[in-house]
Amino acid sequence: MVAAALTASGVTVTPDATAADVHVLVIAEALKPEDHARLAAADRPIVTVLNKADLTGLGDGGPLTRAHRRAAHCRALTGVRTVPMVAGSRHSKPSWRFTRRLCTLHAPIASSTSRT
Repeated sequence: MVAAALTASGVTVTPDATAADVHVLVIAEALKPEDHARLAAADRPIVTVLNKADLTGLGDGGPLTRAHRRAAHCRALTGVRTVPMVAGSRHSKPSWRFTRRLCTLHAPIASSTSRT
């Protein structure tokens, strides 16, 4: 789902980790020890996607507000930019906020390595 959202936004997605400018770590619910290890071992910029973020439970402001709070909490724990992802049906388009955040992360890297 994350790859589809990025591709739909015009970001090239590759299964070859060595060719990627940015790595994306997809987590659900909470960071696991192996997630922490992967973040610590990252050799290039990485962003964490909190998948199914709208299912994090009820709370003040509703599920979307809670999803953003959980993503902020994850970022505070890791120091890594974290964005919540809320999936719709398979026919829905990705959230523009989600793809904008990932593209914003990607843009400075591309501009600093591009030749004009």
